[in-house]
Amino acid sequence: MAAYLENSLAFLADNHQAFKNRTADSALCTLGASHLAVLQGDVAVSLTVLGELVINYGEVNSGVENAVLQHMGHTLRLLGEVACFTEREYGEIATTVELQAAERESQA
Repeated sequence: MAAYLENSLAFLADNHQAFKNRTADSALCTLGASHLAVLQGDVAVSLTVLGELVINYGEVNSGVENAVLQHMGHTLRLLGEVACFTEREYGEIATTVELQAAERESQA
């Protein structure tokens, strides 16, 4: 899953300026929205798994609790950043698509 996340994030980062400058065509917007939908799903699944880990972790006394909690904190922060990124990119793509639709209507 990490490789797919990396690929999706790289694709979106590479095309961010096209979305932001409203120069992306509809195919690029559709592909970007598809990557964002998968990212949002992956974040949701990851949060669910981490929640289960937290619920069940209290039953284990491994001696590495501090390290585990620190890693979980970093993971949660990263997932939050990915969620915020996807929300912002969805906004950029939606605006681009709306402007393209309005331009097509005005030309018709």
